[in-house]
Amino acid sequence: MAVTHRVLVVDDYEPWRSHVRSVLQATMEWHIVGEAADGPEAIQKAAELAPDLILLDVGLPTLSGIKVAERILAVNPSQRILFISEHRSLAEGALATGARGYIIKSDAAFELLPAMEAIVNGGRYVGANAALPARRHMPEPAHRHDVGFYPNESSLLSAWTEAARTALAAGHTVILLAEDSRREAVREILHSSGVDIDRAIAQKRYMALDISDMLSQFMVDNWPDEALFQNAVSQVVVEALSASTAREPRVMVCGECAPTLWREGKGDAALRVEQLWDKITRAHGVDTLCAYLLDSAPCSERDKMVRRISAVHTEVYST
Repeated sequence: MAVTHRVLVVDDYEPWRSHVRSVLQATMEWHIVGEAADGPEAIQKAAELAPDLILLDVGLPTLSGIKVAERILAVNPSQRILFISEHRSLAEGALATGARGYIIKSDAAFELLPAMEAIVNGGRYVGANAALPARRHMPEPAHRHDVGFYPNESSLLSAWTEAARTALAAGHTVILLAEDSRREAVREILHSSGVDIDRAIAQKRYMALDISDMLSQFMVDNWPDEALFQNAVSQVVVEALSASTAREPRVMVCGECAPTLWREGKGDAALRVEQLWDKITRAHGVDTLCAYLLDSAPCSERDKMVRRISAVHTEVYST
């Protein structure tokens, strides 16, 4: 049975609380136990309800969110707090209270659930656009969302295994989203080339996931549901990032979500999945290699679809 985490939402803008409510109600993991519209009410409900996580705005009436966090954490230092605010420049001060995370409201569509997941699991999360001193002179996390069009199975597997081998050697986590036969083939190739794949699996730095199971989590009436997609993919990415042993945690994804839909004749759905995945890669700095077999699409549609698919990728490979 899935664990349900109890959440207190603190924001003086009711439409925002309503939005958060609708997002969390669409999941099985989160349960809102209370809401507050100002600082004193937030402190009172935090003490009464003992939530697993508090979503806290900075700009509250009566008492600022930063002061609220200070008072809550003075009483209960283990309380987990995630700031959600449009004030980019206040992240440093907010996190100095002992809060576990800070994200920008306009980025919440792709950072809210991953941030919540990371924090309730004992981690921290600072959004890509939060203005921390260490980030002010750094570019946003680079991402690669590459695509390869391959003439046969051998060339496809070779591309995936080379990408996985390089990523594992750098301490990154590898996610392989593929059908059974390809997952097994990649594992065998990596093992035979000297990669300690069993150790990587034990460390959760190598995650081989079934493509049919993944698609079933977000496909509704042959179309990707954006909220379901975000929830399914973000959870996997956050778990993978936490397992990376690199100084700067990184994830490499080798997958065939969209290619599977393309192979089934669902070209428009495949393109939409690629567009949604590109947002995830940008938000988390994830590297991806999508792999398409050219003989899996009808000749009459192939050239048009190749152009459309290529347009949403950072690099295109063809052999």
